Amino acid sequence: YWCPENFPSRFAAEWEVKNLNPEGGLLIVFFAAKGADGEDIFDPSLPARDGTFRQYTKERIKSYHVSYYTNNPKNPDRELAHLRKNNTFALVQTGPEGIPKNSLNVHKISLIKNGAHILFYIDGRKIIDWKDDGKALGPVLADGKIGFRQMQWSCFAYRNFKVWALE
Repeated sequence: YWCPENFPSRFAAEWEVKNLNPEGGLLIVFFAAKGADGEDIFDPSLPARDGTFRQYTKERIKSYHVSYYTNNPKNPDRELAHLRKNNTFALVQTGPEGIPKNSLNVHKISLIKNGAHILFYIDGRKIIDWKDDGKALGPVLADGKIGFRQMQWSCFAYRNFKVWALE
């Protein structure tokens, strides 16, 4: 699900999530999402997308994304959060476990993008703290859309999504 607003290069976002099915899943937040040439992700000049993951990570959409809950029956040993820079799908930082696999609690998520500096928290616990050097993997991604993705069998409820521009 994509929020229809464009968000600036410097923002703080918060939301809450609750797992409704701890049997498995994967949660991802995309941010600073734009077409590879700076287009809005809804621009009709971009190739049509059908939800296939690689269309958002390896093709014509550039973004950052954090996977912050993982309970994948196909990869049961993965518990760590990942920050990636797309459209190269480059893993730029691995953090500790995000939301615990079997938690049924409501969790407060905080994402701060201060230009090149990305911070991600779950319940006040720092999961990601990374600065994009703007060189190794191309320029720092600036403004763009925020989107939420649940993979296949995931079932989470979201609430209280708020975003503030940073000065």
